Parts: sequence; structure tokens; C-alpha cells
Amino acid sequence: MNFQIGNSQLGGLGMMTARPIERGDLIHTETALVFCNTDYPQTQWLLPGTANTFFAAQRAAPSSVLQEAVTQLEPAQRGVFRVLGPQPGLSNTRDRIVRRFEHNAYEFDRVNNPRRIHIVVYETFSRINHSCVPNAALEIWSRRTEFPEGQARLIASRAIPAGDEIFVNYMPNHWMDHHATRVAALSNHWGFHCTCVGCTPAFIPMDTSARNLAATCHAAIGAMAAAVTEEQKTSSIMHIETYIKTLASLGIWDDKLSLA
Repeated sequence: MNFQIGNSQLGGLGMMTARPIERGDLIHTETALVFCNTDYPQTQWLLPGTANTFFAAQRAAPSSVLQEAVTQLEPAQRGVFRVLGPQPGLSNTRDRIVRRFEHNAYEFDRVNNPRRIHIVVYETFSRINHSCVPNAALEIWSRRTEFPEGQARLIASRAIPAGDEIFVNYMPNHWMDHHATRVAALSNHWGFHCTCVGCTPAFIPMDTSARNLAATCHAAIGAMAAAVTEEQKTSSIMHIETYIKTLASLGIWDDKLSLA
């Protein structure tokens, strides 16, 4: 076993390593407890406030796809879902169901026709806490093949000593956002004030510089196809090397890194 669930330094529960983990190691694979279709395309879902609009509608509408998804679970699965935060041990009323999805769900762009954002909850992965500079990343399987749809793999994005807590980024599509924007979004949706290293006052200037550098390198790489001289090609390669190193320093381990 690579991990254990225990008390987090942030309060509540978290996931801790049970042995030293190397960058790139597969920490755990988990099948979804429950997932459902938001019916939003990714471009619309990523707009500010869309997720909050969806969850508000789920509370107010005559019927709720979230409540229906939980109702279809086996009794033991409903019990697992019921003890997830932020209100452990309470009944599965609609408001509490929506709150548990809000606080515990991840999202993935399901490969179907048409493509739509699905939100998914896990028994274990939904216990992982957030960091803007994470040491792990979730890869969620977005189509049904030999793997169950919604199955996730937790990959270490940096070396993690034994006993340290594992963190992921709750907003992987907004990792370039400024510190103030990230803190506001986390507070608004998840209800906590982020105190990770990237949001620590002494490190905010360096964190901001790293994200700005990554954005600059990303833009320069986009012009690589137009490079014709040896000097231009060398410059493009240098931008790629800097981009990869900067992404790694920010705990990025996903398509942004593999496509660099």
C-alpha cells in the first residue's frame, strides 16, 4: 500500500504516503464511486461562475441529476458517499448531496457525442486536499474501453517522502491564474482559504514569476512552427526546456507537460 488516510495538518482527513514515492510513480488507481453528466461543454464549464450556476440549479430544479445518480447507488455505496464532507454522517437530502458533489467532485471531459463535462466522486481520491503547487495529479479515464469510465490514476508529480501528505490541484485548468484569483475561486467554491506554499506571502512573488514565465514560454512554443533559421530553432528548444522545468516546479503532470 502506497498511502493511508489520516488526519491532515490542514484539518479533517487527507491522504498520506506510506513509503517514499518517486516522481512519476503510480500511487493508486480507483474506480469512480458515482459520476454524472453536467450537460455543459468544456468551453462553457470553464467560464467563471458556471459550476456554481450548475450546482444552484441542482438545488432548485424539480429534479436533480445528482440526486438521481446517488439514488441509483447500492446501499453500501450510498453509505460511503454519505460520510464524505462537509457534513459527515448526515442523510442524503438533496442539499447535502449537492454540497458533497461541490466539495468532493472532480471533473472530466467525457469522450462521447456530444462531449460534455462530467463530475465524479471517489471513495478515496475525494479525501485528497488541495495545493496550488501539488505533488500529485489525477488522470481520469474519459471513455469506456478496457478501463471503467471515470476510473482515475493518481500520479506523483514530484518526489514525496514517506509520511508526507499528498496534494492535488483542484483547479488544474486554471493553474496559470494569479494568486488572488485562485484564492478567491477556492474560497467561493470549496469554502477554504488556501495556505499552500504558492499562496504563502513570502513565496507569492516567486510563484507568480514562475507562472508568468510558463505563460511566456507557452506562447513562444506556439510560434515554433515558423522557426526557419538555426538561431530560431535553438531559441524554441530553449523555451521548451524552460517550460518543462517550470511546469515541473509547479507540480504539473498532465497533458500540458506531455505536449510541451
